Amino acid sequence: MRYLTYCLLAAAMFAAPAGATYVEPTMGGGQSAWGEVAMKHADISFTNGTIDVVIDESVPIPWLVPLEEGLSFDPEGIWGMINGDAYNFQYGWNPSRFDAYPPDNSSIWIEQLDASPELRTYQRPPANPEGQPIFGTDGSSLRWRWSGSMTHNLYAIANPLESEYFATYRVYIGDDSTGEPLAGFVADEVTFTFFTNPVIPGDYDRSGTVDLADYATWKASFGQSAPPGSGADGSLDGTVGLADYTVWRDHFSANAGVFAPSEQVAEPSTEWSLCLLLAAVGLSRFRRG
Repeated sequence: MRYLTYCLLAAAMFAAPAGATYVEPTMGGGQSAWGEVAMKHADISFTNGTIDVVIDESVPIPWLVPLEEGLSFDPEGIWGMINGDAYNFQYGWNPSRFDAYPPDNSSIWIEQLDASPELRTYQRPPANPEGQPIFGTDGSSLRWRWSGSMTHNLYAIANPLESEYFATYRVYIGDDSTGEPLAGFVADEVTFTFFTNPVIPGDYDRSGTVDLADYATWKASFGQSAPPGSGADGSLDGTVGLADYTVWRDHFSANAGVFAPSEQVAEPSTEWSLCLLLAAVGLSRFRRG
C-alpha cells in the first residue's frame, strides 16, 4: 500500500504541469511598467573627426531582473532564449552632436573590448533582425555596426552569481563592410554597468533564503519542464527532478542549524525515486500511445 501511495503521488506530480503566461520583455527587466524606469543613453557625438560618448549619469545604474514565477517568454518566439534569465534594455546608443557624417564607405562601429563572461547581448529594433546575438554572444562578432538611430539592445544573464556585471566598448569610425578602424579619426571608450540580485542555489522561491518553502516549491513543480535555471530547476537541465532536490538539500544543510530538528526533511527514498522513474516512463508511453 505504501508503494502504491508513492507511485500515485509521483504520477500526479508528473501529470499536472503548470501553465505559463507568455509575456514580452520590458525595458527594466522582469515585467516593469513602461515609465517605471528611464532610458539610460550613451550619447554619441562626431565632431572634428572625433567620436565622443557620454553616458547619462542622471539615470541610475540599470538592474538585470528575471521574470516572476509563472511568467515566461514564448519558447518559440524571438525572446525564448532568455527564459529564466535576468535581463534589461535601458542602455541605448543615442545620436547627439554631429558636424559631419562619416565619410563614404564608412560607418560608426561599436566593438566590445571586455565584458563579464556571462553577460549576453541581443540586438533590438531598429536593428534587424530583432533578437540576433551580438558582441560575441553565441560566437557572434565583437563588432557591431550602429545604424545612427537610438538603439536599446537587450542584455541578459542566466543564474547570476555576482551582484555587478559590465561591458566595455570602443566607438569608432570603421570600414562600412569589415568594421576595420579607419586612420585619421579619434575613437572613444565607454563602460556599461549593471546590478543584479545573485541567485542562491536552492532558493526556488527567490526569497533570499534556502528553507522549507523552497522544498515545497520543488515538490509542487516536480516533473515539470522549466526554462533552465528558473523556478525549481537548480540543476539547470530544464526539468524539475531529483537533481534539483539535491541542490536544495545541499544548500539547506549548510543552514540547517537555524531550524528545529522536527523541521528537517527526509531525503527521497530509493522506493520513492524508483516510483518517480516508473511514473515518468509510464506517462511517456501513455503520451506516445
